[in-house]
Amino acid sequence: MLIAEPVGSCTDLLVTVVPPLQVLYSNMFKIAPLTIMVDAISVLDEGFDRHSVDGYLRAHQLEEAELGWYNGTMALNFGQGTDSYDLDKKIMEGFSARYPKGNIAHAKIMLSPESNALRMSSVRGMVSIDAANGSRISEGKGKLTINARVISDPEMLRNNIRTMLKEVLGVDVLSFDSEDSFVPSPPRPFHRMVD
Repeated sequence: MLIAEPVGSCTDLLVTVVPPLQVLYSNMFKIAPLTIMVDAISVLDEGFDRHSVDGYLRAHQLEEAELGWYNGTMALNFGQGTDSYDLDKKIMEGFSARYPKGNIAHAKIMLSPESNALRMSSVRGMVSIDAANGSRISEGKGKLTINARVISDPEMLRNNIRTMLKEVLGVDVLSFDSEDSFVPSPPRPFHRMVD
């Protein structure tokens, strides 16, 4: 059994997934009817409002994505004792306060100092700790990585994240190892097979 989760506008499973499996892996897979599962409670509660991430994805998954994507990594000195959970939570709260809950597809924040690691995510407003390694207290040098998908102009997304980080970290200047904010190109599947 193969379970696929459509993400953003990459949902043309009948063309991008099924035919390549039939042609390239016919000896490994038996093609069965495509079954689509929907969170009925969310649909009933939230409907198909194009101005929220959930409604947008439900109503327009075959159209081009309008989400701003952000990826950034920066070096941080955690000193002799920074509470990783508290810092991660403050960053997540600072980010979430800048957008309506329905506009944030996901936000992921990873702290990876020398002494430990913590990754926190917010998906559809539900915050969770995805990974934790070592003590809650961070020490030494390390990295902060942020990955976000939001209904937002990419430059506004970048500016909001930078402003939030300056506030939470209490600094005037940020120094990123890498940073990018953009709207992805429409999907162009490599294995798109049509009759």
